[in-house]
Amino acid sequence: MDLKDKSAGGAIIAAAPGRIDLSNADQFQVALSASLAKAGTALVLDLSAADLITSGGFRVLVIVQKASKAQNKSFAITSLRPLVKEVYDIGGFKHLLVVFDTVHDAVAKLDPDSLPGLDAP
Repeated sequence: MDLKDKSAGGAIIAAAPGRIDLSNADQFQVALSASLAKAGTALVLDLSAADLITSGGFRVLVIVQKASKAQNKSFAITSLRPLVKEVYDIGGFKHLLVVFDTVHDAVAKLDPDSLPGLDAP
């Protein structure tokens, strides 16, 4: 799976497109872990283009959340589409994963010093 990521100061903004399910969860984990490794302070995963995330995809998000804590970095997800939000709610992930409405909101909370880099081209 190919994540598109962008550096914004110490934060990395990664965007995940399409479906994230058992068939590509391993590739998703590799790509998301690589984005986490690039992040200095925080990794924000923009899910605005993700059509569906199944439990296999959410398992990866929990694994990356734990890895981010071990590396003293912040991790959050943003911009959940209705179907993804429904799986998130039903799965009880609100106690495990931090969600923001927008990438801007996440960066403002997790690493405000990176906000100028977020708006840069």
